[in-house]
Amino acid sequence: MREAYLHDADRFTPSDESRRAVAELLTLCRREGITAVLLAMPDAWLADYESAARARMDAFLSDLSREHGAPLIDARGWMARDAFADDVHLTHDAAAAFSERLGREVLALYLDGRPHHGFNSAAPVADN
Repeated sequence: MREAYLHDADRFTPSDESRRAVAELLTLCRREGITAVLLAMPDAWLADYESAARARMDAFLSDLSREHGAPLIDARGWMARDAFADDVHLTHDAAAAFSERLGREVLALYLDGRPHHGFNSAAPVADN
């Protein structure tokens, strides 16, 4: 599974259709007064992607964030590889830890009326 996933991920190129669909959704949110935030979820294989593929992924997320004024929360590096049950899904304990961190570092700011401007970096925001 890992090899097949990395093979496909290393060829990542967002399609025009994908870009258009996300753009339409973010435009609708803005029009309806809905605060949209882009969340890149934890990724067990993040360090294993080819650098060119990683650059395309980062550019896709950053471009969407910038073009649509939607903060990017890049949580791909928030969880260690052993936090994944099957390299794709977090274990129950890891999911709880991730949710607590997301609530503390991101959602609490919105609930307190302090909109977050995003983490436009693949680096972890804080220690796990």
